[in-house]
Amino acid sequence: MLCVMVGVRVPDKTLASSEQFQRSSTSRAPSIAPSGAVEVRLVMPADYACLARFLSSFGDETRAQDFWVRRFNLWWDANPAFQEGVPRGWVLCVDNTIKGFLGNVPSQVQLFGRTVTAFGVTTWRVLPAYRSHSLRLLHQALRCAKGSISFDTTPSDDVVRILKSLKFQLLPHFENLKRSVIILNPRRFLASKLHGKMLADVGGWLAEPVLRAFQDWRLGVRRKCDGIEARHLTRADSSFDELWTRTRHLYANTNVRSAAAVNWYCFTDENFRKHLFGCFSAERLVGYLIATSRIRDGLKVLACLDVWLDPDAHLALSVLLAATRHRAQEDDFDLLEIPHYNDSLARRFKALCLFQRSAVGDRSAYYKIEEVAALDQAGSYFVGMQGDRGL
Repeated sequence: MLCVMVGVRVPDKTLASSEQFQRSSTSRAPSIAPSGAVEVRLVMPADYACLARFLSSFGDETRAQDFWVRRFNLWWDANPAFQEGVPRGWVLCVDNTIKGFLGNVPSQVQLFGRTVTAFGVTTWRVLPAYRSHSLRLLHQALRCAKGSISFDTTPSDDVVRILKSLKFQLLPHFENLKRSVIILNPRRFLASKLHGKMLADVGGWLAEPVLRAFQDWRLGVRRKCDGIEARHLTRADSSFDELWTRTRHLYANTNVRSAAAVNWYCFTDENFRKHLFGCFSAERLVGYLIATSRIRDGLKVLACLDVWLDPDAHLALSVLLAATRHRAQEDDFDLLEIPHYNDSLARRFKALCLFQRSAVGDRSAYYKIEEVAALDQAGSYFVGMQGDRGL
């Protein structure tokens, strides 16, 4: 894939800190870049050590170099979507010294019914003296993504303004996203909402048996499900490829859900392993759910990142939720959260009468394609696995 190095300069004040683009603690005073040509070039394997040093020492970063080396392996070397011609990312250099970086996390996506390699920008970081060159990195990424789709799924408010000026759009269903919630520890949940430990303890003691009975009933925990069961998996096998082949027609625009893609996402990095639950009917995979651990409002939350179902397996969702809840209780989680990634999923959760909450405070997820029209909501299914979101 040929990348043409074209730059656009913008005022330094328009670029603010985020997970992708953070201000250095030295940026309080105006800085002037020293003399020397500022070039943009592709990241190469030989850059890993220098790039890890740059990122680990950037601003108030606390993660060490070995963390970033593991990320490079996850983003690129172990990623089945990474292949020859796909850029790892771009660096701003002066005299071969890194002054800025924008990474790319490639993924396989079905776009308008055809499989393409999507670009997911990540970790946009530029030293203060070189901030006027920052957009050269983003423009480079957009030029390389022509004919595909670009994701930015963890932008700060300031970066969102830049994305909108470049005609990025919100991913379908990520505006006013709602979640269904299964409360696992009523006492800790109430303590996060109420003032006073005694009140939370009493309320939790009273609520726990009622909540458990209600949620058991709605999930059909005691319902007999002949031949259908959920399992906690440590590997995705060929049954995932078979499920994807059977169901890929459901949406024109969605993630490719091959066994290789699922294994990469869930199990590549030992420090960021996901929970994978598969639902089987007579040994045939009919759905799966991917979840990860998060801390939200002081609560330990098991958050669903993806749920994919065979529409002919009507009990698969309830069986998966019951198995996921059981595992979450064993691991002492306080909440299980499942976002409503499309209208169909929202209707199914509404039918289960689970508690719901708005995804207030979550960062929005954006995309850009060459086509003028937005992606069709009914024909699109994007989840918590776009770009670097959830990794």
